[in-house]
Amino acid sequence: MNENVIVPPPYIRFDKRQREELLSQFGVTAPAQRDLFHQLCDSWRPFVDFDSFVGARLGQFPHVETEMVNLLARLKAAKLGMLTYKKNSKGDRSPDKILLCSEGEKRFWFAFLQDLIQTACENPNNPFLTLSLLKSRELTLPVEFLQDLSPENVSKSGFEESAKSETLFLLTLQEEKILATSQTLNLLMSFSVSKLRLSLKNPEVLTMISRWHNIPLSELTRKVDEKDLGFWKTLTETVIKQREDLSADRKLHLEKSFFQAAEFFRIYTGNQLEELRRQKEEQQDRQTDLRQMEQLILKDKEVLMPENDLDGHVRLLFAEKYGEKFAGLQEEFRQQFMTNSQKTGLSPIVVLKAGLVHRDNLYQFFVKRFEILQNLVWQDFANRMERLVRTSNRTGDLTFVNKDNLEHALSDWVGKNDTLVAELLDHPKLLAEALIHFGKNSLQLGSVEEMQALMEQLFRPGTMKIRPLQEIFGIDVLQLYEAAFRHLNVVTQFWKRLTGQYKAQEETFATLRLGSVKPLSIRVALGAGLKAEGARPKDPSADKPLESLTPEERKVRQKDWQERRRATARSADKGSEKPEKAPPVRVNSRHYSEKEQDSAWTSFRDTLTKE
Repeated sequence: MNENVIVPPPYIRFDKRQREELLSQFGVTAPAQRDLFHQLCDSWRPFVDFDSFVGARLGQFPHVETEMVNLLARLKAAKLGMLTYKKNSKGDRSPDKILLCSEGEKRFWFAFLQDLIQTACENPNNPFLTLSLLKSRELTLPVEFLQDLSPENVSKSGFEESAKSETLFLLTLQEEKILATSQTLNLLMSFSVSKLRLSLKNPEVLTMISRWHNIPLSELTRKVDEKDLGFWKTLTETVIKQREDLSADRKLHLEKSFFQAAEFFRIYTGNQLEELRRQKEEQQDRQTDLRQMEQLILKDKEVLMPENDLDGHVRLLFAEKYGEKFAGLQEEFRQQFMTNSQKTGLSPIVVLKAGLVHRDNLYQFFVKRFEILQNLVWQDFANRMERLVRTSNRTGDLTFVNKDNLEHALSDWVGKNDTLVAELLDHPKLLAEALIHFGKNSLQLGSVEEMQALMEQLFRPGTMKIRPLQEIFGIDVLQLYEAAFRHLNVVTQFWKRLTGQYKAQEETFATLRLGSVKPLSIRVALGAGLKAEGARPKDPSADKPLESLTPEERKVRQKDWQERRRATARSADKGSEKPEKAPPVRVNSRHYSEKEQDSAWTSFRDTLTKE
């Protein structure tokens, strides 16, 4: 039978006459107590709440509480049951649960010892409850119920594990058997500390220990009131080592229980420090494994990683190592690396519909995909315009009717050709955070002004609103029309000019021209113009992730980006139709602290969000 299943005592199934005979054997003669016993048996449970049972019978019996206490005292003497106690709001002991059990069974002794230990631990002047102390009171515990408590289990985790069961323990301290239950180990630990602190209030004891430890008396007094495990381990080791000298000095009045408390706490602090050291190593090892999981995605720069692929890699690497704790490792990774608890910024791993990508790679990856689209979109929309011009739009294509139609057509085209770019364009805050992260960490931009220049490649100034796709892709409809018109044969061109069709279409498509807005090359945002990049010698550190760069390489990358940005600005100024140049913006070049920079980035994000 499962030992966790509590079996009712045999007398629960007795009839009234048999119970009366049982009670007579143990001197229970009061009619009220006999009736209460019958009612207890009829409503038996492993533990019966005292207040509830008594409260339900206040009108049936006079002095019902007193009768119950006397009845249970008789049952306790017969080892058939007992009343357990708890501390009330005033700190006084008050009845708690009623226990009815078979004569002298393990449940009785567990509750019996637990009550004795709780009573003893109320006063640090009391001794530990020992086997010899029980024998002196003519109480003998069945040895089959007792189990030695291994010193290795005297720790916080050991106590927590023991508390899940009802076990009677013996712990040898100073060559004497100390009694404990699995649910009073923490109480005994607190009792030991209180006993040590009480004895250490003796100035002569403190002076002697202060001399042995070569520590000022004032500092020792302060440390005694603290919870520094290292201090207590050293102090209790000293007490045990110098026991003979301490015991021999009669002026100190140190009893044996003081040294028992010191030994108990020495074992605990030693085990606890070792457990904390082991936990720290395990946590460091766990963090290393979590970082390795992050690296799987960080190093996958060219392709998005599907979640299923990550799960497969992680299982291969860590499932056997962590066993039953593997699911917890996966959940910790999701919480720590894939969940963003802040209003701004990005989680280390960004979860997209298309897969997983590391935040350090997100913007660069977006740009690479965007560049491919930028070439394709020109070709596709140029083909659309050629069909429209060649067939006089017999298909009824509405792409170039107005700007709204053009935007919808471009948005649909992006969605069909690249889901990642489409998802980021549909979530401008996510794209803005990726861009800000890239500018701040990879380009080491030091000011909001530099970041604004980078942001304006894709966003309307001062906002988190994406610029029109026509501007981003640089689709000048009038240029598309003129190129398509030139592809017509000479006769068709002559006829369209003669009939005025060319002029009319030219005027229509002129409303969709970019005008002063120049086609964007967001590759500039990565620190390299498309044309210039092919002509310049490649920096060996160009493909290195930020965390792998030396301080010198970081400065080179930042300087390179700033030079190319200025070169791009000069090119734009030369091609401008306006004769006058706006005065350059003067940027304060003083060094900002990390706290000031973080504050500036936060304000910058807040401003964009409000817009």
